[in-house]
Amino acid sequence: MEIIDGDKTRCSRCEDVISLAEAVVLERQNNKAMEKPLCGTCFENVGVPKGYEVERDVTYLER
Repeated sequence: MEIIDGDKTRCSRCEDVISLAEAVVLERQNNKAMEKPLCGTCFENVGVPKGYEVERDVTYLER
C-alpha cells in the first residue's frame, strides 16, 4: 500500500486519494502483504470478499 504525503493513500478501486483515517484496508488472510485500501463508498459496494480480512484503523501507518 502506497502512503502519499505521510497520511494519505489511494483507493484501489476508484483511485481517489483518501486520508488514512478514512481508509479501510482489505488484507488476504493467507498473504498479509496483499493489501487493498478502499474509500468508504467503495467498501460499501465491495464488502468483505471471501478470503479477506478488514482492517479499519490504519492511522498507525502515518509518517
